[in-house]
Amino acid sequence: MRIYNKITRHLVCHELTIDADCSTVWNTIAMPGNLNLCHPFCKENQVYTWGKIGAEDSIEYFNGLMLKRVFTDWREGEGYTLKIGNSYYASAKVVWSLDDVDVDKTALKIQIHLYPDIVLDRVPLLLKRLVMNLIYMPLMKRYVHAVTQGVKFYIETGERVKANQFGYNPLFSKRKDKIEFATRVRVGEFVNKSVG
Repeated sequence: MRIYNKITRHLVCHELTIDADCSTVWNTIAMPGNLNLCHPFCKENQVYTWGKIGAEDSIEYFNGLMLKRVFTDWREGEGYTLKIGNSYYASAKVVWSLDDVDVDKTALKIQIHLYPDIVLDRVPLLLKRLVMNLIYMPLMKRYVHAVTQGVKFYIETGERVKANQFGYNPLFSKRKDKIEFATRVRVGEFVNKSVG
């Protein structure tokens, strides 16, 4: 997966303070499959290789979107950088970074360098700027806010984050009632197969 340098980047970013020391936060975000526990739009986070530059995993969102992540930088105890997308070119570069605020407080910052021309490539040229400014960018700002909130919630409570816990986002999820129905259907199919 490559980054296409000839297109415009747009940045969305969110930073918050987590009531935990830096090593606790690092151990959480550096754990294989961590998105299964702390990401409010993640249906499944599958890991292929982990823990270093070149690590790879994938994320399937609740709306069925699947994206691959390739880690391009791994700073032990400090953060990492990755490319994410589902095509030849990455749709974003994402930087996760940690900073000690106090003995038991850590700042988590997630920066997403978006490549809207890749993501919105099927949107007609005349509508692209309108869609980007009125729909795509506001939803991506809500997305990065929800992801940081999910990490904070999981670390501070030890509880797994629920689907859409910090709000619904149509780019990555389905409404909660549709997720619950789909889960019940899958469980029912599994029970029927097991019994039959």
